[in-house]
Amino acid sequence: MRKFGFFALSFGLACLLSTAAFAHVGVTVFYPQVPDPAAITIDGSDDDWGWYDPALALNQPDFFDRASDFVELSDYDFTILNAWSAEPDNKWYGFARFVDDTLKYDSPVKEWWKDDCLQITVDADHLGGNILGSDLEQIGNGQRWHVRIFPPAGESLLPNQTCFFYSQLEFIDSQELLWGVEPEFFEAAWTVLPAGAENLTVGPVEYTYEWRGALWDIWGLSESESTRHTFAEDDVIHLGYRPLDADRPGGGRKHSMYINDGSQSQDVDASQMPDFWALAAEETNVENDTWGHIKNSMSQRLK
Repeated sequence: MRKFGFFALSFGLACLLSTAAFAHVGVTVFYPQVPDPAAITIDGSDDDWGWYDPALALNQPDFFDRASDFVELSDYDFTILNAWSAEPDNKWYGFARFVDDTLKYDSPVKEWWKDDCLQITVDADHLGGNILGSDLEQIGNGQRWHVRIFPPAGESLLPNQTCFFYSQLEFIDSQELLWGVEPEFFEAAWTVLPAGAENLTVGPVEYTYEWRGALWDIWGLSESESTRHTFAEDDVIHLGYRPLDADRPGGGRKHSMYINDGSQSQDVDASQMPDFWALAAEETNVENDTWGHIKNSMSQRLK
């Protein structure tokens, strides 16, 4: 089973999709169905992800850095897992583990892109469009999230002030839109090792993110004005990951990475994101010790 697919190389595969589902940049990432959503606890740990086929994981070598040709794993390494659940749960699931040589997290919320963070862009209805987030129409098209550990106390994050997802919703100062990230619709958690790690700790530092949440084909000012995305087998959404490593000597970002053969324009143009193709649960099954081996190999840098 392949993680990536390229429609230009497989006309027959492309014909299985509707016109709206054709890849815009030619990159497709396959992601699996969660076998049992009730078995996953959102706590920042991957001990309930043993079912995940590691062949579907996104790893650092699956990304390119726009500033350099090669990034040493000892400098900046990561693995990202994606999954989906069918109705009635009907949510997007994710887990990410990073191992970084230096930790940085001292920027205010609206400047988290200057820190060690994960930027995620989402276009659930796969229709493309501007997602800069400067008005309600652009936010309805798609969203851009910045994900960071150690959210600063008192800053406006999710409504319960305990999670780490921040989005460009704040750019238009519309608090009404935050209904979509209430705990009913979105959960998130993070961890960090060593436990005493703080800003500018020299690593290796390992940190994780875990989340599940509803996605919206149209995100309006209320649930009644919005259209929730429905996940299903062979459903295709636009999703863009951009890991950011911010500890360049003298300041600034050291690494800014995108999925191989993807486009840096995914940050503002939804049609430039990779396609994520939903696989059925029976297509993905793996023993716990296989995923454990991958996890342990990353954790060796902490010893």
